[in-house]
Amino acid sequence: MDAEELEADFRKKKDAPRAAPAPAAAGPTLRERWRAAMQFRRVDRLPNFEFGYWAETLPEWREQGMPAHVTGEGEAYRYFGIENWGGAPVNAQGLEPGFGWTVLEENDEYLVQRGNEGEISKINKKGHKSIPHYIEFPVKGRAD
Repeated sequence: MDAEELEADFRKKKDAPRAAPAPAAAGPTLRERWRAAMQFRRVDRLPNFEFGYWAETLPEWREQGMPAHVTGEGEAYRYFGIENWGGAPVNAQGLEPGFGWTVLEENDEYLVQRGNEGEISKINKKGHKSIPHYIEFPVKGRAD
């Protein structure tokens, strides 16, 4: 996977519609529950978030008995009662302008890249995709 493919994949995921939130239960809103939990206050239950699934996960779970109608992330969130958050299209996180994607090293096993935030990470190219191994970040201390 080269830098252009990584950038296109990033843009596709960033612009993809989010799944609808799980049905609201009686009690505080998700926002109220989240804020209370982050302030170490008592809550009726902790918010339950996920950041996605590997492509191989849902088919494997269906083979293990999960209903066939659960075919995507949104259906999985609703089925498991996982809350989902929405966001405003504002770049409140990250560097502006970004660094852009740059491939620093690539072979059959892995890809080492500088990401849009300036981070250097190593991505396994064989087997299942997972969270990258982060090697270095551009901001290392207060002076940066």
